Amino acid sequence: MSTTINVERPVFNETKFKQHYERREDEKKGTTSRCSQLCNWLSTSVNCSSSTIWKKLRTRIPVISWLPGYRTGYVIGDVISGFIVGLQRIHEGLAFALLAGVPTAYGLYSCFFPLLLWFLFSSSKHSSIGTNAIICMMLRILADKYTMNAVLPQEDSFNGTHVLSIKQVHPSSPEMQNLTAPPPNTNISLPSIGDLDAGPVTEVTGYEQSSVSEQNEHVGIILTASLVIGLIQVILSQSGLRFMVRLVSDPVLKGLTTGVACLAVMFQFQYIFGVSTAITTYTGVFSAFYNISDVFSLISDAKIVDLAISLVALVVMTVVYLVNRKYQRQLGNYPIPIEILLIIASICTIYFGPFNQQQDSSTIDTIGPIPVGLPNLAVPQHMSSISDLLFDCIAIALVGSAMTLHLSKKFADKGDYHTDDQQETLALGLCNTACSFAGGFAVSPSLSRTTVQEETGGRSQLSTLISSLPVLAMILYFGQFFAHLPKSLLACIIVLILLKNYFQQVLGLKKLWAISTTDFAAWLITFSFVVLFGPSLGLFTGIAFSVGVFIYRVKNPDCGLMGRLNDTNLYVFADKYPQAEEISNVKIFKYSETISYTNKDAFRIALFNAIKFKPSKVAKKMKKMRKEREASYSSSRNSQADFINSSEPLKSQPDAQMLVGFTYLILDTSMWSFIDSTSAREVLLISNKLHEIGVTIMLAGTSNCILEVLDGCDVFEKCVARDNVFMTLHDAVVTAERLLSNEKHGNGQINSV
Repeated sequence: MSTTINVERPVFNETKFKQHYERREDEKKGTTSRCSQLCNWLSTSVNCSSSTIWKKLRTRIPVISWLPGYRTGYVIGDVISGFIVGLQRIHEGLAFALLAGVPTAYGLYSCFFPLLLWFLFSSSKHSSIGTNAIICMMLRILADKYTMNAVLPQEDSFNGTHVLSIKQVHPSSPEMQNLTAPPPNTNISLPSIGDLDAGPVTEVTGYEQSSVSEQNEHVGIILTASLVIGLIQVILSQSGLRFMVRLVSDPVLKGLTTGVACLAVMFQFQYIFGVSTAITTYTGVFSAFYNISDVFSLISDAKIVDLAISLVALVVMTVVYLVNRKYQRQLGNYPIPIEILLIIASICTIYFGPFNQQQDSSTIDTIGPIPVGLPNLAVPQHMSSISDLLFDCIAIALVGSAMTLHLSKKFADKGDYHTDDQQETLALGLCNTACSFAGGFAVSPSLSRTTVQEETGGRSQLSTLISSLPVLAMILYFGQFFAHLPKSLLACIIVLILLKNYFQQVLGLKKLWAISTTDFAAWLITFSFVVLFGPSLGLFTGIAFSVGVFIYRVKNPDCGLMGRLNDTNLYVFADKYPQAEEISNVKIFKYSETISYTNKDAFRIALFNAIKFKPSKVAKKMKKMRKEREASYSSSRNSQADFINSSEPLKSQPDAQMLVGFTYLILDTSMWSFIDSTSAREVLLISNKLHEIGVTIMLAGTSNCILEVLDGCDVFEKCVARDNVFMTLHDAVVTAERLLSNEKHGNGQINSV
């Protein structure tokens, strides 16, 4: 048996509803109350009482709130999780430093220094800050572009692309013999912060000296950019500009990350084949494709050992990833740390095997010595180039903030707790700002680390703090044993991480197409522009497209004439439901979007298209018909005078009925959330024009905030009577039908719906 609804109540317009039901007045309205609110805010802001200061500290430093209530039962899970994530930080720090194009030590610094600040300022329990593949790749593209401008700009005849050769040659080659540089065995220091000084400096020799200046420049630009990125994020968190992060929609963010991941994978082929020292760096349009073209043109010079390591590593890591996933419960959610095991195995094989670089440096590419000890704090170089870096830094700051908020919200929903978006953005900005002074580049939480931290029992940010200890041990002592780590293995780690975290997004495109073609288009446009023209241009193109789609939807919402389903009080679009019938002599128009200055013209056009006439043209025709009738009645002065002096609206004349076809126009305003003064005056203008040709306007489902604006623009005094404003659409229809019936059969009262 179906459930039915049978309600009998009076018909309510705005006036009758106020008489029956008392409304609580909004205390925030009025000039006096606003002034009092401002005074209260000022007094609160300057209040320096201990309770106020403590409250603000608890808000800005979340650790003060949760640490006193920390449960001792969480310690074991946080310690185990922290240790496992710490091992993951080591191989990601080394690999993502290679991805960013900086010495591996800087990747370790980026995995260590931000953690204390994130522990203090983050409101998330699980998000794990540190190196992020997408941010690192964007930093590398930025640094490559500006390093060329700063060091050695050349205009290549090939499509006008700026190129800079950072080729490293063997000491015995003719090119090295002809260099007016120190002899091949001269010792040269690695770049450090500020002077790029990084504690105790390890020395390198031979063929690397040709690229030391470029590497110094590259690192300096990345550290400066990281400082700018952090400051932008702090400004975003403390100003009304936070909405800019929300402009990065989910399809745009996924399209960008997938596109950047493609670029990053393309960059890894030079290390997988062992030809990175002979590759030319490109920037600009199609730069990634020029890079991959160079790699395959040098395929005959590929180093067999690097290629063998890459193939073995890819196969082994893929198998172990599948094992970790399939036997996750059996392993107790503790994944096999295959990356660290492969790193240790490769170092031992190279050091104790026949491929030791001390014997034959042309056999395999390794990362070289890692400085031991903490770096000295210093201001990043290239502060004078901030204006040149600003555009790309804004893009990276927005991407980092968007990924942070997305990840924090995802795990907060999963863990049933709340995170503060403003606080998360502030924490990220502080981490990046401070990290740039200590030799670290811009960071962001990553999905892989956060997932591992949550699945291995991490319950708070104490796990993040504990995960810094393995990285600290690596910086202070164990880093010196990683000099023989092959770059090809790190490249394979990067490829597998990107495939696991980002390329799976491609599998969801079919579903995205079925859900929303515009979201699919936003993803595809962003991805294409990132791959072809670079991440920054791709991001802002995706944002522009999304904003354009939003504006188009605001200007072109669902709208049209409504009809009533038989024997119900349900109203639907008449052109979409054959069972819906339009009411005789009544038109119902629904515009499913807020009316504002941006779409007031679109609203007017949609309304006139729906009723199939323009009031101005009807008024001209009626005026012409009146003149013709005056001429025909000229023989009878009385009838002419009666016609001319009639004070009744034109609807009392047969002209209006013949040309218009209806008497009442009901505007369903239930979908309007607000209205501004410009669009309110547009409603007034339309109402006046319709009133001139004998059409009465009724409003249905209008909210109080809209009524206040309409009242302020004198809409109710000039064209729309307050008694014609109704609580629901059905109230308005019943009233219109009864009024039409009364005109035919005499007066009557409208009692109930």
